[in-house]
Amino acid sequence: MAQAWAFGMAELAAGIDSSLPGAETVVHVHEPLLEQVTGGRVRSSSGFRELPAWDQSAVSAAWQRLAGLSPTWLPLKAGPSSEPVPQASALLFDEAGPVPGDWEEIAGWVESGGRVVVRLRRDGARSVAERALRIAQPWRSLGLSAAALGQVMVVAGPDEALGAAGLRRSAVAARDVADALDVVRHDDLDGLH
Repeated sequence: MAQAWAFGMAELAAGIDSSLPGAETVVHVHEPLLEQVTGGRVRSSSGFRELPAWDQSAVSAAWQRLAGLSPTWLPLKAGPSSEPVPQASALLFDEAGPVPGDWEEIAGWVESGGRVVVRLRRDGARSVAERALRIAQPWRSLGLSAAALGQVMVVAGPDEALGAAGLRRSAVAARDVADALDVVRHDDLDGLH
């Protein structure tokens, strides 16, 4: 099943590439139930038992194949005790998602030259500066340079774009947070205060 998934994703990316000459297709892996699947916590259709856990090595091998065929963003958490796939073009995490241990993994990824993609969530209560600080403060406290924030791409979350107005708001929010991180990159954290 994992091989079929990787093959289907790569075939889709190749089809998009051939339809849009000159465009770079990036596969954004979004499997919200993957942790439950790899942990054996998915109920059967009857509801009387749980399906067996997928072998983590099979999932990693499928991602390796996919990452070798198309630029791929892989989620920070891909199941219990997972490591990012080395060929992935970027490590993806949600704006509010990382906990202290996750930031260590992100730091190692960045120090090895990897890019990071931060997926924003709908959050009208926080200012742009507050949202940027939620990313920049842990980044700097781990000793990552402000200049390395240039390796961060900010994108809108998959549930953000509902209609043209929602898409516009999401794009503006992503651009504003990216601009605020650029201020940190040049002026360090003082630029946001």
